[in-house]
Amino acid sequence: MFAEAHQLGWDPTMKSLADGRIEIAVQSGNDGEALYRTINLLSDIGSADLIGRGTRVWKAVKMVNGEEFGEPVALKDSWVDYSRKREGAIHERIRESILATAQAELFTRHFLTVECYGDVLVLDEQDRTRPPQDHSLSSSPELALTSIHTSEYHQVHHRIVFKEVGLPLSKVTSLLEVFNALGDVVDGLRCLHECGWVHRDISTGNVVIVDGIAKITDLEYATSDDETVKVGKTGTIFFRPVEVDGPSYMFLPPPKLPPPSRPIDRKARMARWAASYDDPSLPPPALRKRSPRQEEPKAPRISKYGNLVFRYNPLHDLESVWWMAVYFVFNREVDIDDDGVDTETRRMESQRQFARELFYQAIPRLRVMASEAFFGSHLDCLHPSIAPIGEILEDARIELVAGYRRAEEDIQTIGRHAANGLHAEFKQQFLIIANQLRMNDLPLRRFNERTCPRVIPAVDAVIEARDL
Repeated sequence: MFAEAHQLGWDPTMKSLADGRIEIAVQSGNDGEALYRTINLLSDIGSADLIGRGTRVWKAVKMVNGEEFGEPVALKDSWVDYSRKREGAIHERIRESILATAQAELFTRHFLTVECYGDVLVLDEQDRTRPPQDHSLSSSPELALTSIHTSEYHQVHHRIVFKEVGLPLSKVTSLLEVFNALGDVVDGLRCLHECGWVHRDISTGNVVIVDGIAKITDLEYATSDDETVKVGKTGTIFFRPVEVDGPSYMFLPPPKLPPPSRPIDRKARMARWAASYDDPSLPPPALRKRSPRQEEPKAPRISKYGNLVFRYNPLHDLESVWWMAVYFVFNREVDIDDDGVDTETRRMESQRQFARELFYQAIPRLRVMASEAFFGSHLDCLHPSIAPIGEILEDARIELVAGYRRAEEDIQTIGRHAANGLHAEFKQQFLIIANQLRMNDLPLRRFNERTCPRVIPAVDAVIEARDL
């Protein structure tokens, strides 16, 4: 009753036009305010949820003196964590970290270009949620009725404009284009890792194709190796590294046990135990009272990993890329009309079931990385035309696990060089797949795009919502 319109959710920085388009104001740092007019909506999945980032992305064009000016851009409107660095600022920091010319070229090639960004201002004030309040009772009478504000889950309305408009990788239907894009992603991550940064949210929705080249987006969660960050379960769930699900290190070498305080003569012990059965003066073994064990001073318990803090590292980014490749191979079906045969129907059902386990059930995903044979034993559920791709992905998985084991031999020194050599290995594997597909590209379709018995619901609707 007493609230202003903007306090009830009205956004005065957006203006609806008669043709259905929207004019949106974006703060542009020292340049003041820039005005953009939307062309069409690119994505709004999840924007109506009560909890989340409310992300919407438009294809738009800049307005100068009331006229459209320049090439179309991508305008992203979302609610970001209050205490988190803004994506545009992270882009700038990464560019400052680049030392070599080759790295600069890779970053420009495989990352979007920021045109402008800024928090939304309403009546010259930052548009943000009200901080959460803790109404718990206080021991102090003066503070008993006072709300304690925290920054946790406190969000700010933010907009960023990118110069490129691309197609999300999640919407690509050509397997050749998918693996070409994944090779580009590996190149982009190599640049990022060499500069001392990790992305932490690689997914099919955070990669876009621009003029045939894959570009990595959404650097909001990226961190540098000189930052101390509390690692939660960051990342899109279907592509999140298994270690991050813990979060804990899985490939640590087993701790070395200290030598026994005195040598154990097992043969003498067994002889004494056997002789006791032949002594008639002793009661049956089950009725004997144990003699009090002589107390010995306990050695101090030393744990090599007692105060270990889990940190996200470059290997985790590469594992996300591997899960993306597996997603397209197992959670899609080849668009070839050879169904109707009983064996083919059973194979498809087996593939769907395995896809359901991988995307997403925690235990099967854990077994994929922890077991030497689990993933490889399920490759027979793939269509014969893509089964060789599964074998190459199994080789990549083996190399990834070996990389984890090497890096975690000395966990205290793990850092930007943890994935050295693996970028080239992954790139080579994806190139082998792409070269084979150039001779015979395989179109893909989602499981639910055809009618067949016992359809297991696809997970694509969920993944698209989580990608944004």
